[in-house]
Amino acid sequence: MASNAMDEKGDSNPFGQSPLEGVVMKTWGKLLNIGTWNVRTLYQPGKLDNLIQELNHMKIDIMGIAETRWTDTGKIVKDDYTMIYSGGEDHKNGVGIILRNEVAKSMIGYWPISDRVVMVKLQAKPFNINMIQVYAPTQDYDDENIEEFYEQIQLAVSYTKSSDIICIMGDLNAKVGNVTDFNIIGNYGLGKQNERGQRLIEFCNENNMVIMNTWFQQPLCRLYTWKSPGDISRNQIDYIMINQRFKNCVKQARTYPGADINSDHNPVTIKFKVKLKKIKRNQAQSQIDYNLLKDDTYKRRYNILVKNYYDVLGSEKVEQDHESEEEHVEKEWSKVKLSLQNAAKELLPKKVKKKKRGWMNDEILSKMEQRKNVKNKTTEYNVINKEIVDECRQAKENWLNEQCEEIESLEKQHKTKEMYDKVKELTKKCTLKGGGSITDKNGKILFDQEEIDKRWVEYIKELYDDD
Repeated sequence: MASNAMDEKGDSNPFGQSPLEGVVMKTWGKLLNIGTWNVRTLYQPGKLDNLIQELNHMKIDIMGIAETRWTDTGKIVKDDYTMIYSGGEDHKNGVGIILRNEVAKSMIGYWPISDRVVMVKLQAKPFNINMIQVYAPTQDYDDENIEEFYEQIQLAVSYTKSSDIICIMGDLNAKVGNVTDFNIIGNYGLGKQNERGQRLIEFCNENNMVIMNTWFQQPLCRLYTWKSPGDISRNQIDYIMINQRFKNCVKQARTYPGADINSDHNPVTIKFKVKLKKIKRNQAQSQIDYNLLKDDTYKRRYNILVKNYYDVLGSEKVEQDHESEEEHVEKEWSKVKLSLQNAAKELLPKKVKKKKRGWMNDEILSKMEQRKNVKNKTTEYNVINKEIVDECRQAKENWLNEQCEEIESLEKQHKTKEMYDKVKELTKKCTLKGGGSITDKNGKILFDQEEIDKRWVEYIKELYDDD
């Protein structure tokens, strides 16, 4: 299991950056679609593309993912979604939260607690939202593992403020059953409560949480979240929980039995009324394409323009009576620099950012749709699923070969920078040490701007506290 994120850093240095004041997104009258899904694995070619395809069908804004089976922790952006994930050293367990890019703009920070718990904090109005995705140990684990799991969730909760909205979701591997508890469980729980369900209720009681997908009347097919092999039994073991004071913000809860990612779990979703705030971030400036100067035509035109601009600047009257040699050199350099820049702006276009083309193709995505349509026909489903797996592997292998050929071609053309950029693109890995936020000496996350400012002052004073 991944070590506790708080223990990764032994010193008290703050990390990350404080959130900037943002502008309010126009979300009044709109509902945020939030869900959780045990996908069985994302450690398989094509599974992430399959997931994104299903999220688009369901129009999901935020989806918690259980059992990703990815290692380490990281952040990736793919198509219209941003995913924060937290895994261990081996390809087992693993959790993640995938957000539509428009929602990700409101992200203040993220915190990978372990390979079973991850938290994302969103800036909203009037209260911030904490999304905590979990994946509980199965029945094969003993009570000690269960207690450790709940301690990790409690650690994530401790990083929130009492006024925040807290949403805990995931595969809890527990049955709360159809016993109504008007503080925690509604009238629409399924099955018979078990010991793990009692432990979940205890946790909800301690933290004033409500299990929302037991509060809305739905057909039975939209209440169960897991079915056993052969569809012998169906249970409700995946849940979305909200702190009690905000339960009226939830307008609907249901499952999607028609969604398909070759998993025995159904996604659980809620519609949540909230107003998000967009964090302002510095926009990357488009760069001028200086590579065109390797072309003789562009080079000649550029040289002429530079000379013309320099002549114009040189013709301006300048007082030189009391000018030192250093000042004269500085002014000459300014003329040269301005001439180079102005000529480039006039002649050269800006670089066009190419959309990354992955190995996934429309034929495979179409087959995923075919597989979805025969979800209840086991034999046909398995045949199409095998074809998808084989085609995904082949398509990925072909794409990687093309990338290698392109790198070799760039090397032969002596385009060193482009070659290394391509290699970096294929091999880079974004790892997260902590949540993009500041911690105090005890490792507690600070999200309040005043507390963050005080922590930086404290840190700088201690850093330079010597003669």
